[in-house]
Amino acid sequence: MTRVSANAVPPAGEFPAAPDPGWLAAAGTVATSQGPIPVGWLRPGDLVVTYDRALRPILALGRVELSRAELAERPGLWPLRLSPGALGSGRPAAPLTVSPWQRVLVEGEALAALPGRGAALVEARHLIGWPGVECEMPVRGLLALQIVLGCHALVLADGLWTESLLVDPDTLQSLQRDRPGLLPRLGAGHCRPALPILAEVEAALLHAPPADSHADPPADPPADPPARAAG
Repeated sequence: MTRVSANAVPPAGEFPAAPDPGWLAAAGTVATSQGPIPVGWLRPGDLVVTYDRALRPILALGRVELSRAELAERPGLWPLRLSPGALGSGRPAAPLTVSPWQRVLVEGEALAALPGRGAALVEARHLIGWPGVECEMPVRGLLALQIVLGCHALVLADGLWTESLLVDPDTLQSLQRDRPGLLPRLGAGHCRPALPILAEVEAALLHAPPADSHADPPADPPADPPARAAG
C-alpha cells in the first residue's frame, strides 16, 4: 500500500489515506438520512443509506489529496469517470468519479455468463473498455474520500451502489498507524465483503449494458428509503 505524506492536517474526523484503495471523488453525492449529500461534505456520524436497507453511521473518513503534478507522475492513480448509465439505466444517474480500485455493484444481465451469481462487486478498473467508463486526469488535482463504516457495506453514490472501505489487512495496518482509536469501533464483519468480489478473469466475462442506456434520464430516488438505523 502506498504511504501518504502527513504534511497536511486533515479536517476533524478525517485521516490521511493512501490513494490506492477505493475512494469516491469529493464532487459526487451519497444518499443519507437527510437526502443526497456531496461526498466532500460528509462527516463522521452522518447516516448513509446502505444496500441492505439500513442507515449506518460513518465512523471516519479517509482523505486522499493528490496534486496535478503528482498525478502526472503517477498515471496509474488517475481516476475513472463513470458516465450516466455506464452500468445500466440510471447507474450512475450523474457522472461519478472513482478510484480504479473502487468496487461497484453489478447484477442481473451483466452476470449472465457467471451462473449462480445474482449480485457481485467488481473493481472499476476491470470495466475499462465499457462505453461510458473512461480514465482521465483531473485538471486541478484530486480530492477524494474513503467512507469507513462499522462493516463493509454498499452506499448509494449518484444512483450507483458502491462500497464503503473494506478493511483488509493492508488497510488495517494503515488504520492502526493513523486512527488507532477507530479500531475498537469496527464491527466483527469489517473484513468480510458485503458481496462476492469478482476476480479479473470473472470480470472479463461481464456483459456491458446496451449503449442506449446512456441516453436514459436519471433515475428517481428510491420511493421507500430505509428508516432503520444500524450500528
